[in-house]
Amino acid sequence: MATYCTYVVLGFAVGASVMLPGLRATLAHADSTDVGLSPISLPFLDGFGSGKTAVIQAVSPWSHVPEWSGTDRINILLMGIDQRPDERERGDPTRSDSDIIVTIDPVHRTATLFSLPRDLWVQIPLPNSAFNAKLTTANFYGDYYKYPGGGVALMRATIERNIGVHVDYYARVNFDGFRQIVNTVDGIDVCVPRTLIDNEYPTDDYGIKRVVIPAGPQHFDGETALEYARSRHADSDFGRMHRQQQVLTAIRARGTRLDMLLHLPQLLTQLSDAVETDIPFSDVLSLARLATEIQPQDIGSRVIEGDAVSDYIAPDGEQAILPNRASLQRLVAQVFYDPRTVDPHEQAASATAAATAATAAAAPSAPALAASTAPAVATTAPSAASASADTVAAAPTAPGC
Repeated sequence: MATYCTYVVLGFAVGASVMLPGLRATLAHADSTDVGLSPISLPFLDGFGSGKTAVIQAVSPWSHVPEWSGTDRINILLMGIDQRPDERERGDPTRSDSDIIVTIDPVHRTATLFSLPRDLWVQIPLPNSAFNAKLTTANFYGDYYKYPGGGVALMRATIERNIGVHVDYYARVNFDGFRQIVNTVDGIDVCVPRTLIDNEYPTDDYGIKRVVIPAGPQHFDGETALEYARSRHADSDFGRMHRQQQVLTAIRARGTRLDMLLHLPQLLTQLSDAVETDIPFSDVLSLARLATEIQPQDIGSRVIEGDAVSDYIAPDGEQAILPNRASLQRLVAQVFYDPRTVDPHEQAASATAAATAATAAAAPSAPALAASTAPAVATTAPSAASASADTVAAAPTAPGC
């Protein structure tokens, strides 16, 4: 699933033509005594015959990669497709199982993972025959009806029509590709906040199985990471989107460790087969450098949930999620601001100050406090769409998470 490949694509897919020559050039100038740092040996570079040890902390191989020069926001659609082995062999059209837009502010070096619900009820803009359906079906219909550019192109057009976000690039991967990527980096570390139990997890042979993932710090291989990110019956699609973002962040953390350089040749080989993308090679290099310049604390995550959506029963009787246009537009404006005119750090500081002032203004005086301590009685039950994230957040969190 492409959800899990973002920083692998941007951080590792720099290719032997750049990363390895960059390290080789570093070897030509590095000395094991540089600035007193402990040298790091890279065995897979032995064939270059330099005979020196590269001090990666002191000399960055990214110095040989051109910086990203643009100031416009960069939006990359990550699609994980629900494609089983037999469907892949036949070339059958398939739905997307997860859709995340990674949006990058190259000016202030920030990024946000923006998750789109697979059941979002949208207009599918096929030429001369637009119709309403779930977002997850756009990839299927694009391939099935031979839409110019296929399923990916129709998904991009659907997002632009319904969300108002232009997609610059895409990356698409299936389940096998995701398993391979996680296994190649020797698994990922994830802190599971609550025990996940799914009694109806779908298998590749169209059956189901029971999946149990204990709460607490866990090390996932590719199969378990897929189960954790793909499960829907443990909580909801909203909970699943948050887990997908958690897995993506864990892959980035794993991939940026120095010892992962040892896996570069193997990972690059697997990525060439596992990930389909339209990012030009020249842009991949600069984007990869840009991704390494974004600090973990400057990577946010947002989901279309809460008041941006409401429950909906489709004409065929299936449950779906209907976007609330005004709230969705406000959310999109917050995430996809113009980096040339807005400073997100100043924006966040202003929002925090405003919230603090509002809280102080709304606080009851001392005499009224006693009268307001009784819990209010809810007059209406919250919808599943609006309450799902709050319900998950309110559940006890495992120690260590």
